[in-house]
Amino acid sequence: MKKIIFILFLSHCVFYASGQDKTMSINRNNIVENFRTSENLKLEFNILNSKSDILLIARKFNDTLVSIYIRNNKKESLNLALQDQHVFLIQEAKNQDGEWQPIEFWGFAWCGNSYNERKLGPGQIIQTKSTLYSGKFKTQIRFKLLNDDKEYYSNAVNGSVDLYRFTLPESIYSNYENLGGKDLAEKIVFLKPEGMKEYSQKVKNYNIELERKRKANK
Repeated sequence: MKKIIFILFLSHCVFYASGQDKTMSINRNNIVENFRTSENLKLEFNILNSKSDILLIARKFNDTLVSIYIRNNKKESLNLALQDQHVFLIQEAKNQDGEWQPIEFWGFAWCGNSYNERKLGPGQIIQTKSTLYSGKFKTQIRFKLLNDDKEYYSNAVNGSVDLYRFTLPESIYSNYENLGGKDLAEKIVFLKPEGMKEYSQKVKNYNIELERKRKANK
């Protein structure tokens, strides 16, 4: 994913302002640098008995924060993609029809320098914290991580949100007006792997066409 993002933003930098009132917000998770893994947490991951490369456990930290623990479940090291020291993570909730939908979107940084990686050794666990919303609609919450073009999901926790949290700000769509419109915008900001690839190719084609026109007008 890092390579795709790097090409994408060197070619066509996009930045998202924070979510407007009465719409969903950007996820701004924060990695806990001094985190130490407890034996209970290790046991909790072992009980999951999953073959997935990355495992996530979400726990309510307090009334406004959720802790998301991320474990490298492989027998070798892996690289976890970061943007300004944040993992690529958004929050989802079950809507009124019981379907999982995003209640956050991802805001990409301007330039390639914001993107790096953190190496996680086999079995290594890190902690990041994210906002816990509250509202009139009682539901379940989970977290989605995108890494190396793969999606990973946490367990669900009980929560509540206002229904406007399911609405993406209209201003986001204008960034993709000439490159794929609404569908592509949602793939990108909701961290869909195919969205990254599709957008990267469209940006490449867009730049090729601009160069062709520039040469034709000389």
